[in-house]
Amino acid sequence: MIPFNRTTRPSDPRSAAGRRLTWIVYLIGTSLAAGTSFADSFLQDPQGDVYSAHLDLISASITRIDTTHLEFSMTLAADIPEVEQGNTVYYMWLVDTDRDPSTGFPYAHVGGEFNVRAANHGDGWFGVIEQLAKSNEQITLSIDGSEIKLTIARSQIGDPSVFDWEVETYSSSAAGDTTDYYMTEAYDEDLVVTAVVIDPPELELLETWWGRPKVSIDSNFGTYQIPPFTVDWSSSDPNVADADSEGRIIASTAGVATLTANIQGKTGSTVVTVASPVLPPTHDRISPYLAEPVSNALYVNPVVLIAFLPTQDGEQLDITVNPDFYSPNPISLIDLKYRIDIFTQRVKFMREEGTRYRGFADIATPPSLGYRIIDYLVFYEILPPSDDFYLDVNGQHVFMPDFHQILDRIDARTYVEELGVKEFWIWYSGFDSGQPVYDPAIHDPADFRGTWESNMSSPSTGDISNSNRDNSDLPLYKQTYLIYPYGFRRTNNEAIHNYGHQLEAILGYIDFRRNGNNDLFWNEFVGAQDDGSHVTGRCGWTHMPPNTTGHYDYYNTTIVDSDIADWRPDGLGATTPVNVDTWEQHPYQWPPEEGEDPPDFGVGEAHWYIYWMQSMPGRDNEIPSGLEEMTNWWLFSAAWDSAIEAGLGLSSPQCDWTVSIASLSAKVSGGSASVEVTAPLGCPWISSSNDYWISVEHGKTGSGDGTVGLQIQANDGSARIGSVAVAGNLVTVLQPGAIIFTDDFESGNTNAWSQ
Repeated sequence: MIPFNRTTRPSDPRSAAGRRLTWIVYLIGTSLAAGTSFADSFLQDPQGDVYSAHLDLISASITRIDTTHLEFSMTLAADIPEVEQGNTVYYMWLVDTDRDPSTGFPYAHVGGEFNVRAANHGDGWFGVIEQLAKSNEQITLSIDGSEIKLTIARSQIGDPSVFDWEVETYSSSAAGDTTDYYMTEAYDEDLVVTAVVIDPPELELLETWWGRPKVSIDSNFGTYQIPPFTVDWSSSDPNVADADSEGRIIASTAGVATLTANIQGKTGSTVVTVASPVLPPTHDRISPYLAEPVSNALYVNPVVLIAFLPTQDGEQLDITVNPDFYSPNPISLIDLKYRIDIFTQRVKFMREEGTRYRGFADIATPPSLGYRIIDYLVFYEILPPSDDFYLDVNGQHVFMPDFHQILDRIDARTYVEELGVKEFWIWYSGFDSGQPVYDPAIHDPADFRGTWESNMSSPSTGDISNSNRDNSDLPLYKQTYLIYPYGFRRTNNEAIHNYGHQLEAILGYIDFRRNGNNDLFWNEFVGAQDDGSHVTGRCGWTHMPPNTTGHYDYYNTTIVDSDIADWRPDGLGATTPVNVDTWEQHPYQWPPEEGEDPPDFGVGEAHWYIYWMQSMPGRDNEIPSGLEEMTNWWLFSAAWDSAIEAGLGLSSPQCDWTVSIASLSAKVSGGSASVEVTAPLGCPWISSSNDYWISVEHGKTGSGDGTVGLQIQANDGSARIGSVAVAGNLVTVLQPGAIIFTDDFESGNTNAWSQ
């Protein structure tokens, strides 16, 4: 059980000898197709997929040449290649001036981000600074074999009159083997501060929430907003609230405290009022159905379920914070929890059932992916807000959740890195002034919340989700994980709709990453055209079944011939007539639901999502694709990091993979074990554990013959069964327990335990 109210106060990596502003420099490279511009192509392709290729670097650095110039240099593993006319190649340093290298958290905005890049359009190399909201500025560039050097003037990236800079190196183990080179700046000795202003002057927080005040100074150089870590903070009552080394205000217990910022003897303050939620957070019961994945799943994704249920009286949902869309629609916490339980059960069923490859034709088809809820956390409060927001239709601020604070509070790093959690499902309710129920007399705009339909943090690729793909809005751990915000004022259908868009995001990315375009997924599978239009007859997508080109048209009765039941990328699969009856009338075996009046939902829409997912290439599909065959697409949802490391695409060489054993027995004390993989040369594969107590120590990826090394933890509980997916094969692991259940028939005690 992971404790609540955990507060992280990371150590400060900066030298104690002076206050510093930080400029992180990430080293990135990318190649672009002919006829595409840098900004559009690097940020996203027509389907919204971000792509970049990391350079094979020998070394990289930033060097201070003199008081006014810096030199960026990279040495590659091979000489810089010639660039053909009509092609474009960039080598780029992404400089972000408002991130802290120790945490990735944003500082107060002090400069913005810009690209320092070497470019070649086929007619020679040149250097440029591409700065946000500013025109491009030429910089000095030299290329010699495998070495690239760019020299920039300090005046091109900041105000040289106030700050000086130094160059340091920060190595981020969380991001794998990459090293971030960054500049830190110290205040000029001539800087004289005359006043300090903290915004806001008053701050209201709930216990464990973080506040990020803005700090401004008046000085002999003018007025500047500076990062909150650059001042000395003190608290009138540290037990109530205090500032950490990053200048974040951490709320601890109910009460009032004055937080004071000091620089050069000048001070500014903010009064922090901390309140306690009506109810403390709880670990709620997980039903047996949610606690166990579907039987015979090849992969298993552990999930943490989280619910934010604000209440004023401990019995009813606070409808001043979370009303329904058209009317307040009061609901008790008991009924709301029942609603969430039913929705979560349906979401799990739809996701698992959707991974049965062509399960609409054969109910016995084994699933590729199962889900196990390992914890259920309930917070009786609104989602804590971040500084990020968007504007609703009336121009009101709608605040995005502070996922750093939420995940830090529950110690999500332990869930991800030690318990193998791959997804967090968060039930909440969004609200803004555009909803008909909004009444300015009773609803506070400070309570407006909204968020992306999915969000990813990945050390392998960065954020590939149905979002703005901001790599700083989630903490980075050693493994990839996803956030799925679900609306409890809506239904399971909207939750799966969001999941469908996440599938589209990752499959489009994988297609583009390997092929330089995503025609295989979007054009050949979905039926999208290059101009953004769609045709009927292929497999469709989250918005469109194959018998319509209208968005959300799940109940269309028009009959169209489609190859969805026998899809092949070459279009040679058999076609059958389909319409809404094809999926709505399919007899999917939904799990039984407890209670007298379970919440309603649109069955036709729900069945479309399942039917569509079942049409995706899955386990043992053998769909031909030229000289290759389709990969099991569900492995990208189950083992993203390994799939990326192995370089897998939506199609793979036609291979047969076999393993040396189908099951193995482990000792109570645990230990090591191995599984041998036999495969033709050049046939890539991955392995992934489905249980936290079994880890893959080596052989997470391979090609041809190989060995997968397992480490099994000691078992101080009852006997257990786990599994590992190895090269598309399920290997079962049996482990006896230290605790044995016995039946004591003579005494009538059937609950005796012995060790």
